[in-house]
Amino acid sequence: MSRKYADATAATVAIRREDGRVTVEIADDGVGGADAGRGSGLRGLADRVAALDGTLALESPAGRGNTLARRDPVRAAPRVPVERSVPVGFVSPGGGSA
Repeated sequence: MSRKYADATAATVAIRREDGRVTVEIADDGVGGADAGRGSGLRGLADRVAALDGTLALESPAGRGNTLARRDPVRAAPRVPVERSVPVGFVSPGGGSA
């Protein structure tokens, strides 16, 4: 669990897709008070998310837990041609044809 810094005893993860975006939200019952301005961990994470056209939002009121939400655009998967093969024969494990 995330006890090292947040001193949390429980956390939840929610994933949803809406309005062309996917949101991953992680919330805990820790001590709160996280600040993206201190240290480089949250800033580095926000930079990596932004590089993929996403956003990162943190709510962390002191004494009331933490909620981190990542929102990314949903991109259509590229269409890849599918090769279809038709089995011509079967070779048994012993090496002979079936």
